[in-house]
Amino acid sequence: MFRLRQTVAPVLLLALPLALGSCAESGPSILAEVLTRVDPPLSGTARSVLIISLDTVRADHLSVYGYERPTSPNLEAFAQVATLYTQARAASPWTLPSHATLFTGIYPFEHGARTYSKPRNVSSTGRQNNAGPLDREFLTLAELFARNGYRTAGFVANDGFLTSRWAIDQGFEEYDATRGYADDVNRRAFDWLEKIGDEPFFLFLNFMDAHRPYNSSPPEGFTDFGGPEASAATLKGLYPEVLGKPGLRPPEMFERLIGQYDNALANLDAGLGQLFDKLRELRIFEDLLIVITSDHGEYFGEHRLIEHSKDVYEGGLHVPLLIKAPGQAQGRRDDALVSHAHVPGIIISYAALSKITKAEAETLTRHWPRMSVIAENYYSRPRDLRAEWGARFDRVRQVVYDGDYKYIDSSDGKSELYDLSSDPEERVNLFARQPDVAARMSELLRSQTEATRRSETVEVSEDLTDEEIEALRALGYLDDAG
Repeated sequence: MFRLRQTVAPVLLLALPLALGSCAESGPSILAEVLTRVDPPLSGTARSVLIISLDTVRADHLSVYGYERPTSPNLEAFAQVATLYTQARAASPWTLPSHATLFTGIYPFEHGARTYSKPRNVSSTGRQNNAGPLDREFLTLAELFARNGYRTAGFVANDGFLTSRWAIDQGFEEYDATRGYADDVNRRAFDWLEKIGDEPFFLFLNFMDAHRPYNSSPPEGFTDFGGPEASAATLKGLYPEVLGKPGLRPPEMFERLIGQYDNALANLDAGLGQLFDKLRELRIFEDLLIVITSDHGEYFGEHRLIEHSKDVYEGGLHVPLLIKAPGQAQGRRDDALVSHAHVPGIIISYAALSKITKAEAETLTRHWPRMSVIAENYYSRPRDLRAEWGARFDRVRQVVYDGDYKYIDSSDGKSELYDLSSDPEERVNLFARQPDVAARMSELLRSQTEATRRSETVEVSEDLTDEEIEALRALGYLDDAG
């Protein structure tokens, strides 16, 4: 694994040991003071919290966001009693850094759970690893809620980058990362909820139906494009076509892939419906704080991209976010920019936490107010870096959103600027045409990332186990050669 040697500005410590501070400088009054800058104002107190991560779900393929296929009827019903955020962005276009941000309230440039640079002639042994875990010095939501007497559990289907190796399990008294689709995750969650009875809880569920191999067996009313094995074969066939042959877009293969993906979304949504029914059966749905989001999206040929984890365009970053406050009975819509980094602040706003210091509350709400949003991708996974197209992804890409503008700073010098209001598909790069805007956005990004950036100094060990290698291969992060 990585052993990181990082530097963090002492005045802006991003995470603090659990023993930090005394109860004299903690509790609701401190929390209320810090949260005065949270927008919109929040009200109501949640006895329990449920975070649902829909792995690899892009917002524009959900019918609750206007997609033409009925991929999310249960989410549409949920939105009638929740707030739907139309402009939510992932912290990164892949699993590990986005989940780390979701649980800490800080971005990948701060927490360091991301990929790092590796030599181009990377190993083909199958034990190659260029990702670093979330450092256990960082305070996570699960640790905070456990300290405050909540039962904590995580039941996740992503057995590649959400296992204990990557330290996303910090603070969970029970944590099970086992591959499976929605019905399996639900079964594990239902058993746990029955076991804990009326105790307050902090529960994290991760569903993988929309991640390779897609849970693409056709739901009723949907076209049969083949099951999970067929979706994996489609993706495998598209890699050389999309990444290796510039400009080539085989339409029949993309039609099949998108059909398989949409089927998976519908199956995932059916699982969410079963979950909501169970929560109502247990009579806890109404008073729960429920957060539903995705860690990243998926590419279907846009910008010569396939799957995810490779770049920072909207197909990989525009994600769903729906939040039901305790007791909320009417839906509302929020069109402001929002990020994974804002979710912890929203969550603790609703929680009656007595054991929290001012410094911890300030860290969890560090990136309010929502005037700008950041997203990042560092290099790519070894599978891509050692491929014939590897040089293309051997770079750091940082994004800042501000109003309608999106600026991409690229370490290879190929920076980009888009006006998403007139160009949502990012076809017209305005970097050379609007140098003043590009310069302003570049300075905005620099000012928000410079003071708290972690060091790039890393030591790499190639120590993935056989089980970890197989899990990553099944999820598409390693090719057949490893």
